[in-house]
Amino acid sequence: MRIPVLLIALSVVAGVAVGYMPQLGFVGWLYHHCGVGLYERGKAQYKQEQLTKAKASLTAALKFSPLMPEAHFYLAMTNFLAGNNIEAYNGYNFCIMQGYNTPAAFHNRALVKESWGDTVGALQDLLQAVYLEPDQSEFHTSLGRIHYFLRDSTRAIADCKRAIQLDATNGRAHHLKGSAEMSLNRCREAEISFSRAISLEPTNSTYFESRGSLRLSQNKNREAIQDFDKSISLLQFNADARLGRAKALFALNECKAALKDIDMIIKFDEENAEAFAERGYIFSRMKKRLDAEKAFSKAIALAPFDGQIRTDYAIHLYRNKQINEAIEQCSKSVRFEPNCSSAYLFRGIFNRKLGKIESAMRDFSKAIVVAPRARCPYYERALLKLHLGDREGAKEDWQKLLRIDPEFDDYYGKLRSL
Repeated sequence: MRIPVLLIALSVVAGVAVGYMPQLGFVGWLYHHCGVGLYERGKAQYKQEQLTKAKASLTAALKFSPLMPEAHFYLAMTNFLAGNNIEAYNGYNFCIMQGYNTPAAFHNRALVKESWGDTVGALQDLLQAVYLEPDQSEFHTSLGRIHYFLRDSTRAIADCKRAIQLDATNGRAHHLKGSAEMSLNRCREAEISFSRAISLEPTNSTYFESRGSLRLSQNKNREAIQDFDKSISLLQFNADARLGRAKALFALNECKAALKDIDMIIKFDEENAEAFAERGYIFSRMKKRLDAEKAFSKAIALAPFDGQIRTDYAIHLYRNKQINEAIEQCSKSVRFEPNCSSAYLFRGIFNRKLGKIESAMRDFSKAIVVAPRARCPYYERALLKLHLGDREGAKEDWQKLLRIDPEFDDYYGKLRSL
């Protein structure tokens, strides 16, 4: 009786060690099929978004068949959605080493790296995924997103165009393309891209929010409000849409309605620095100085290194004739956030007000270097050049501006004749 027991014990050990190889014995075969059954259950639970159950089933499957690559792959996807990024990363590493579904493993590992802020590492993995499987629309969309985050909007647009060429119904690619076009001030193209994304996925709150933000930047405030309204109806706690609507309402002098949206954001998120900054901006324009100071102080305490918030605070200080303090805030903005174009722009405006012409010219030029397709720095530099008698230089900046935005309004009326 001892020999059969010993054989069974050895078979169990072999089955656990390499469970998906049934030739090692009946128990190994049994372990393998138990693992397969649990894997199929976990896979189905993953697709039904039952993440806790899926993780339990897939983990159990790997106890029976530790080297089953498909179980590792689905467990990695489950862990990623559940926020267990280290486990997900290790799972995708295993799949890549085993050569299982390698393009998707590289793509999904890139998503993990992106969530960690490792955009360069994510870019490397995505380039590998696209190389291995060049006809996958989703891979090109993800690659475009990384290029967009790396401030390479031109490449992001090219990636999205390729994704759309492979799958014209890829709403995320249309939306990302619109965001990249918007960053380059290609507003007409961005409007088309956002509208296409909305037509493909009419229940996506983010798409309406993005188109609303585009229209807000063009001072199409009524149309922007319609988009923000739709976005909020689809997702009640969309803070970005509420903040955008508040800005549009304020632009239409509907201050009470704007503040109502701001208060709603803060009610659900007491640490939303942007909402406090917008509250401060609104109070500043309403000449409620103390209320504005209080709101800006809270915003800066929540986000001390946010360049745009400090720039907005600088504008408030400038309105209250505290020009030196305003310049100091802009200087802090560019120290904390060197790519904050608006901080250079407004510091240039404040320096020009103090008669510091050379400093103002440097600031306008730096704003253009940081954001080559931003419109206002060209406009302010053109005005300054015209003031200094450099008509040719002013004309050159004005023409560059019109190439970026042919509909730009010369609100001072000094450059149209150039």
